[in-house]
Amino acid sequence: MIEIIFDLILILFIGFFVYNSFSYPSQAQFTPLIVGVIALFLATLQFISHLNIFTKVKGKSAMEKEIGYKKSKLFLIFAWLFLTFLLMYLFGISIAIFFSLFWLEKYFFKELWLRSFIIASIAFGLPYFIFRIFFSIRLWEGLIVRMFE
Repeated sequence: MIEIIFDLILILFIGFFVYNSFSYPSQAQFTPLIVGVIALFLATLQFISHLNIFTKVKGKSAMEKEIGYKKSKLFLIFAWLFLTFLLMYLFGISIAIFFSLFWLEKYFFKELWLRSFIIASIAFGLPYFIFRIFFSIRLWEGLIVRMFE
């Protein structure tokens, strides 16, 4: 049941960004629409696959352990999402992408420091190059960054 609720929240969240991407300037609509539509499709497939979760029958103790494990994972995912959006609001999209992906790779997926740094750096540089250099569009810079301009 928890997975279904999370999937619905994810679908609504991604749908919100797809809807908002129509308000962007025409030169900036393409990338968010492509990424958003693909993510919306994958989240919908995940939701459909989780609808069959109630057909599995397991022992009560194994099921209780699995539910406790899933609840703790779900809490970590929501905490990561909340911190990512808080970082985006305060420091901007580019900085938030770097730090949230670094934290996700290092502590959630248990990657090495160097690999986490490289993945986060690529994820930081790619949107910067696409939007700032290629399209000449400034991304959200955050409240704290704007105070120092």
